[in-house]
Formats: sequence, structure tokens, C-alpha cells
Amino acid sequence: MCVQKLVATLGLVLVLVSSGAALAQLPTAAELAADPERSAFGAQVILGTAVGSGTFISDPYSDHPEVLQSLDLRPSYRIGGMPVPTILSIRQTFSLEYTQPENVNGRKWDYGDTQLSLASPSLWVEENTGLRLAAALGLSLPISHRSRIQRKYTSISLAPTLSATFGDFYLGASAGVSKSFHRFTSRVYEEEDLAFDELVGGRCRSGESYCSGGPFLVSWSMSTSGRVAYNFLEHFSATFLLGWDAAWSYETPRDEHTSMLLEDRGRSRLPDQTMAVLDLSYDYSETLAFSLGGATRQPLRSSDDRGARNLLYDGSPRNNYSSLYLDVVASF
Repeated sequence: MCVQKLVATLGLVLVLVSSGAALAQLPTAAELAADPERSAFGAQVILGTAVGSGTFISDPYSDHPEVLQSLDLRPSYRIGGMPVPTILSIRQTFSLEYTQPENVNGRKWDYGDTQLSLASPSLWVEENTGLRLAAALGLSLPISHRSRIQRKYTSISLAPTLSATFGDFYLGASAGVSKSFHRFTSRVYEEEDLAFDELVGGRCRSGESYCSGGPFLVSWSMSTSGRVAYNFLEHFSATFLLGWDAAWSYETPRDEHTSMLLEDRGRSRLPDQTMAVLDLSYDYSETLAFSLGGATRQPLRSSDDRGARNLLYDGSPRNNYSSLYLDVVASF
């Protein structure tokens, strides 16, 4: 596997591989579109299966299996006439849960927001060291059930990535910031929401058009991640990724409905999240690869808030914070 593929594949990790899985070293849709020898159009299709750690618990009082099938579509287009390689890409995800889902109406089928991205995989390159700066500007279209319930308008994100290769090794560091926009600063429930609401919350009294009382929504979020990859035996690669996310809610409103006894806390910081991924990938051909690994995404602090969790594996398997996955990745 050539080093150029590795750099372009891993360069836009926050935007193109935000799920933490599918780390196969095939060229991404962005790389295919950026190559001037290829068509301006590119695409990547990822079919994934994930099994949560709760699936392996046999205790009937804590049994919580989770088996998910996902489909990730990522078409892209190279924009010509730009001073640096510029790629316009779209990402749409779909999921199907084979086990009993945890939502009010038992819905198994779901889909995420549509993600639009304008990115440059080679915004700046230092010739002597090969140090490379990539950046991506993202915009979401709130079509998912969760975004509709939250009355979300959109979110805007910026994600730079700095990377370098040393022989068969790749090192990368990414950061990102995102701002969300909603109609309301907190969850507002309407009677029709209960038909597809996935969270247990307040219910409206009979005859009311809407009622409030839900948690404050996320206004700002920030993320960082580091990544190490190693190529071996020509078609194999191993990757370790470690990431951290922080988020802040909207400010607590002060109006005629607010009690004077409440403290004005401003923005509230939500519990920090961590992500760890250990992945083994095999390039079967130039267009097809397989990715097998384990991923853990969980709150940074333990449930009793006495210390930090094990970053690689959650000690309470029932939470399904840890999972095993197998992805099939096709690039065109």
C-alpha cells in the first residue's frame, strides 16, 4: 500500500470517519476525487455490523443485547479552478437494529442527518518533512428523527488535521469545533412528537399544543483526536485512535418565568466523552477492503464521578459503550 493513500485516507478523520470505525486504508471518496488523473466524481460505500458488549451478558436481569447494521454513503466531487485541492462531499448514514431498541415506540430503522463537507486534503504541505495540513468545513441538514424533535436548524463545523508519515508509520492529530442552531434552547414536546420520540420525557396535557420541560440542548462542541497507523505485509494495516469530546449547552434563560431563587449558571458543560478504536484492515483490491476492530465511546468520568473510566473498555458491559465491528469498504 502506498504512503500517499494512507495520508489522504486518514487526513480528514473527523469529517469522513467520525464514527471511529471503517479505518481501512483504501482511498476515500475525497482522495479519489482529488486525484487529477481520475474522474472528478468519487464515492465510498461502507457496510458495517457492530455488536455491543451487552450482547455477551447471559444474566437475565442485566441482559441488554445490541446488534446494529449500518450503511454509510459518501459521494464526492472535485471542484476545479481552486488554488488548493477542494472536495465537496456528502455523507448519509442509515442503521437497522436487529435487537430490541431502546426507544418509546421500538423503532429499529433509523437514519442520521445529511452531512455536507467542503474540504482540502492538502491545504499545506512541508516539503522536507512531509508534514501535511488538511481542513474541512461542514454543514448538517437536520433530517433525522432526533434533530426534528429538537427543532434543530443546522450545525456548522470546522476540522483541521495535521499529519505526517515515517516509513510505514502514520501519525495524525485532529481537532474540531461545531456550533448548532435550534428553534428552542431546550427540548419542547408536542403531541405529535410522541409518535416517534426516542427519549422518555415530558408529556403534554390533553388539549395543549406544546409544552416544555426537557433538557437544554447542545450549543457548542469541541473534539480532539490522535491516531497512529502502521502498514505491514503490503495489504494490511493496524490503527489505534484515541479521541476526546466536550460540549456546552445553551445558556440558562432569565425571563419572567424564571425563579429568582435559581442561580444564573450561564452555559452548562456536559459530561466529556472519550473514544478509543483499535482496528485491523485488509485491502483485498484497489476498490474493496475489510476492517475489523473494537471501539469504545463513553463518558470520561465513572458513574460515581470518583475517577476516570478505562479508556479502552467500559467496565459495565451492559452499557454497550464498547463494541466489536466488521466493515466492508468499497471505493469508486
